[in-house]
Amino acid sequence: MNSNYLKPLLAICAMCVISSQEIQAQTSKQPNIIFIMADDLGWGDLGFQFQNQRAKVNVRSEPWVKTPNLDRMAVQGVQLPNHYSPAPVCAPSRASLMLGQHQGHANVRDNQFDKAIDNNHTISTVLKMAGYSTAAFGKWGLQGQGDKESDWVAHPLNRGFDYFFGYMRHKDGHEHYPKEGIYRGKKEVYENRQNIADDLDKCYTADLWTAAAKRWITEQKQEKKSEKPFFIFLGYDTPHAVLELPTQAYPEGGGLK
Repeated sequence: MNSNYLKPLLAICAMCVISSQEIQAQTSKQPNIIFIMADDLGWGDLGFQFQNQRAKVNVRSEPWVKTPNLDRMAVQGVQLPNHYSPAPVCAPSRASLMLGQHQGHANVRDNQFDKAIDNNHTISTVLKMAGYSTAAFGKWGLQGQGDKESDWVAHPLNRGFDYFFGYMRHKDGHEHYPKEGIYRGKKEVYENRQNIADDLDKCYTADLWTAAAKRWITEQKQEKKSEKPFFIFLGYDTPHAVLELPTQAYPEGGGLK
């Protein structure tokens, strides 16, 4: 074969090799992961799942829940309609997620609130080995029995998380205004191992966990850790328990302050 015919063919092959290498480099980049778990949120409570259709059928029916931002996330993301919670209550569900075990193997079951999850690999330890920064926000309740930090053998920082901001105890998750303590008294909010609840005037936890997570992500970028992927577990205590609503608008500046 005339070598002149090979030149364009070789050029095309070289382009294919370069393109495949570029694609491989793009696809090999590890994605950031934000896993959101809402406590006692029914699947039908979301607009895109049921409430939007309900509103169309009868606009004068009982009030329905509008969730436009969650609807947008669903449309732009991936929906898993056959993905089920491993347990009907909160602590076992979180334990199964953290340990990567179904309820037949997980050590936290039934209503075993505040029981320490096994000292084993968790989703966060595995992702740390894969090069991720890890953080947990919101409701935990898997720390172990005891009323002080030194008793909590399964503190999130002891189970693979680099940072924690939220409610440590299960019972605290029944109140959405920690400092005011409208429901059964004041609660404690921990940043890592320190209770900071006294500084949280009129803080609604759903807004608070969101703002704290956004702040942590921003700090990752500012510290030039953007090349390192992150994993966030964002566990809301709403809409579980008491029906408390925000007393004011979400803070200006996206909650970063």
